[in-house]
Amino acid sequence: KSNLGIDASWDYDKMNVDVANTINKEILNAYDIFGNLSESDDLKSVFIISGKTDYYAAYQKSTRTLMLNKADVTNKNSLSKMKKNAEDNFKMGFWSTNETEHAIRHEIGHAVVHKISSTNPSLLKEKFETIAVLRKKVMEDCEIAEFSMDDTDEHMKSAGGVLSYYALKNDEEFITESIAEYMSRKPRHTAKMVVEILMEGIE
Repeated sequence: KSNLGIDASWDYDKMNVDVANTINKEILNAYDIFGNLSESDDLKSVFIISGKTDYYAAYQKSTRTLMLNKADVTNKNSLSKMKKNAEDNFKMGFWSTNETEHAIRHEIGHAVVHKISSTNPSLLKEKFETIAVLRKKVMEDCEIAEFSMDDTDEHMKSAGGVLSYYALKNDEEFITESIAEYMSRKPRHTAKMVVEILMEGIE
């Protein structure tokens, strides 16, 4: 709490220690790139969801909380499962990287978007308009008419060759998939361009 400025309370006690360390590392990674999200009040806590969920991780904007599914972060082999999940989604073209930390980075990306939105919503709207053009171009280049979870393997792999298929869901997911790839420190052209647009003029 003293290092990251977030409230993890007793939820960290439930986590596999490797998962907890990975979360800490990625929060610091985000602070280094995008500024301290705790000081700007855009990342306040880490919370484990105990009930049944259909997601691996999420960012709750109302409470500025990084939420994680208990079944995915509390077991001895949780980190290896995270890695396998990322590799499978990347191979499909659904996620932009195959790195263990991908889902955590993606949800931290929503906190970055919240930071810009809360400090300068008109600037974020302007950036979204520019990024929307990029997303539309990726869809056109990949011959994808609209995002659908039932889309073809070919479309998913084609989108993954540029960024990811999930990035095509909407403009914010396009940004957060770019952020996740950028945080890997090995961004491809599209992810790099999106983050540069997002952060231009931001202190």
